[in-house]
Amino acid sequence: MPTSPSSRGGTLVQIATGSGHGETCALVTFLEGYGLHPVVLGFQICSVLWSHTTAFGGMPICVPSQEANTAIDLLRSITAEDDTSTEDHVRSSFWVIWHVVAMCLFFVPPPPRGVIYPDRMIFRS
Repeated sequence: MPTSPSSRGGTLVQIATGSGHGETCALVTFLEGYGLHPVVLGFQICSVLWSHTTAFGGMPICVPSQEANTAIDLLRSITAEDDTSTEDHVRSSFWVIWHVVAMCLFFVPPPPRGVIYPDRMIFRS
């Protein structure tokens, strides 16, 4: 991920602010996919002190000034209708619960005799 000012000339214009590494990397990859040259300032600092990212004001995502209008138009083209994370989350949480139950049923041995009902303990000699 580029984190230094562009060598193509021009000044950098901030187009967004990232507050987490996942969203910042996804946004940078999205912009790079369209041929833009995004720069994330402070990415290394926030990588080390990730719990202080909000205190630092996030990670400014910048592009060269000649690419700013294109980048802003691309960001505006992302709509909430494209987000299907709620369906994926519901579907994935169901399968996680199902797997946990299946693991408990098939791979957890029953307790030894006499542990649950000590008064029914059978002594064999």
